[in-house]
Amino acid sequence: MRSPLAIPTEANLWEHLRSTAMWRLRSILERHGNRLSSQHHNALWALIVSMVARLEGTDHGRLAFGLPTGMGKTTAIVALCAALEGVRHLTGSSLSSTGTKTIAVSASKVEALCELKRAMIAEGVNPEHVGLIHSKRYWPSVAEKIKAGEARDDYASEPSEGHDRPILLVSHARVRGQNGAIADYMQRDLLIWDESLFVSDSSGVSLCALDESAGALERVARYKPEFVDLADYLDSCIGLCLAKREELKESGKPEVVFRFPSLSADYMETFRGLLGTRHETVSRLLDYVNEPIRYIPTSLGGVLSYRLAIPDELENIVILDASHPIRELVRSTQGVIDAEREHPLIASLGINLSGIKRFDQTTIKFMKRSGGRTGMTRNLLKTGVGQERSVSRELIEVIRNIPKDEAVLVFTYKPRPKDKRSMASVLLADLEDAGIDINAKVTDHSGQERDRITVLTWGQETSSNHYSHCKHVILAGVLMRAEEDVAAAFVGETRNIGVDIDNALIRSLIQSEAAHCAYQAASRGSCRTAVNGMAEAMTLWLMHADPVIVQTLQEVMPGVKVEPWLSVTTSFKGAKGNAAAVTIAGFLGGLPQDTDMVSIRFLKRKTGLDGMPAQSFKRARDAALQSVPWAMNGRSLVRVFPGD
Repeated sequence: MRSPLAIPTEANLWEHLRSTAMWRLRSILERHGNRLSSQHHNALWALIVSMVARLEGTDHGRLAFGLPTGMGKTTAIVALCAALEGVRHLTGSSLSSTGTKTIAVSASKVEALCELKRAMIAEGVNPEHVGLIHSKRYWPSVAEKIKAGEARDDYASEPSEGHDRPILLVSHARVRGQNGAIADYMQRDLLIWDESLFVSDSSGVSLCALDESAGALERVARYKPEFVDLADYLDSCIGLCLAKREELKESGKPEVVFRFPSLSADYMETFRGLLGTRHETVSRLLDYVNEPIRYIPTSLGGVLSYRLAIPDELENIVILDASHPIRELVRSTQGVIDAEREHPLIASLGINLSGIKRFDQTTIKFMKRSGGRTGMTRNLLKTGVGQERSVSRELIEVIRNIPKDEAVLVFTYKPRPKDKRSMASVLLADLEDAGIDINAKVTDHSGQERDRITVLTWGQETSSNHYSHCKHVILAGVLMRAEEDVAAAFVGETRNIGVDIDNALIRSLIQSEAAHCAYQAASRGSCRTAVNGMAEAMTLWLMHADPVIVQTLQEVMPGVKVEPWLSVTTSFKGAKGNAAAVTIAGFLGGLPQDTDMVSIRFLKRKTGLDGMPAQSFKRARDAALQSVPWAMNGRSLVRVFPGD
């Protein structure tokens, strides 16, 4: 690699930019205590090469890099922009091929973009060269509080300014909110997309929920005549859906595509005005009533549609998505190249992106129990006075036994408009009632005081690195997307309204989306930080009904250990289990990672269960296999994902 200190010339300009960007990237990472393995270095070099090639114009297309969290993807953006700034400074106007190049960076959270702007400026990028677009309010005193860690959804810590600057920071929502068009300020040589890229906006609603909302509006129309047209329109839509359902039954076809009666712009505006913020299902339907509609025979019946959100003209996109290896929806996106599978430089260097970061010091404690919103709502929000909240008690026992100098991060569900309380407030109140100091502080690696206990909600599991001091992440349930929702997203990403999709695929999509949420949430904690390619020690406490999520997490967390999270409550079926199941799970979870098979006879002898009746042992064995990544194979047990 040529010295980045050489003066760039017309002949070596792009090579200089690549080398300087990589040198800066490595310097920043090492300054923060990272030591790059050869695989890690090569992966980051391939990323820099890919971004520069799109700036240079020698390569095109949408390329997804599934590099693990905390391995320098966002830092690579900073390094590239700082290197580009240096080339501009050294060459002045004599070499305009880089001076006119423009970059856009898009992330889901405005505050992540604010932090990125400050990081660029700290590395020498001229503030006048960095633009930031958002619609949030800005006030200097509030900005300082946000920088100190105070969350404010309505404010940003940097002002919105500089739409025409060579480096532009913009949210995903703003890029997608152009109805498939490209805003003038998005005409860029390179777009870097932080996190998963979905090219379509899609909507899927259950026919049952739609019928329920339509019935409510029909009753309203008895007293308010202005609702009559809306109720009649919905009735005609539902009648058409029911007819298509019968058509599917009779024909045996896997799908049927049709259109609802078209709505004029005037009627659409009137209907939306009547709905206001109520009847979310009907509002989602109205978004797509003038698009092709597909009926799918899910458990409650469903209709879905989509429209393109990221236009094909936005061609040169580098996608930085740690979840790409396990997220089936993004891997179905038409026109995206998977760097690990298809990029020639990755192949020539023999890079396994998912294996660059090891998780040998990370443990998943898994409890098989319902973690969906319905179950959590019933447990946390609908319990009466004096009733035990088993979820709270599980968390209390875990946190009570964690050393007081170790921080804890909890994820749960956002409150819905009809909820009188939030799950986060209930959990915190229950912890406090149990004698746990919810205001306690711990000291992080830099000597800064931080909250010991933090509760976040789903939707906050990406972007932020503010909680990397937390050695324990507890998932009080995992976000599960609805059947119609994931089916609509899959259809939209394939851009084929008639694509083959069945219940098995829908189930697999739901599982991979849940695993993605869990992985991103886990990556807010201390395992986000890697030293010499090894994630820092952390425990992930996971409540979920489907053990497949654990198996999927092992794909992107090589070396992670899995152990049972033993319940202290008996308020759900099978919570406590029997002693034999716990013994078997503990034995399997404690085996060395290079032990991939044990015989049933050996297991019985080592656990002292060789005298147990066959049927009792079988029930205990099957219960244990729900909490550890092992499976039956003849008369032996085999590790689902063998050690490497």
